[in-house]
Amino acid sequence: MSSYSESNPNPNIGTSDSPHTDYRHLEAKKLTPMYQHYVEVKEQYPNALLVYRVGDFFECFFQDAVTISQELELHLTSKEGGKEIGRVAMTGVPHHALDRYSR
Repeated sequence: MSSYSESNPNPNIGTSDSPHTDYRHLEAKKLTPMYQHYVEVKEQYPNALLVYRVGDFFECFFQDAVTISQELELHLTSKEGGKEIGRVAMTGVPHHALDRYSR
């Protein structure tokens, strides 16, 4: 596993145990219903960064999570994507803090 450095701020991206960042190679039916919906919307707007409300948070997934975490200096983490999928890259902010990060 890679370790954090200035040149590698997201050390798990690109390693064999890293979370999925590209939904296009996953079978949609194996994703959880929330991720299935996210992918459906993302496919309609492939050039947009999709921010998704999940409870009290606004979250981003897959490559959008990587991009937003780097641009806004947010922590990149992951969430379970489904039994057969494994982890999905994720970043997010509490809903009440969204204005601080939106431009």
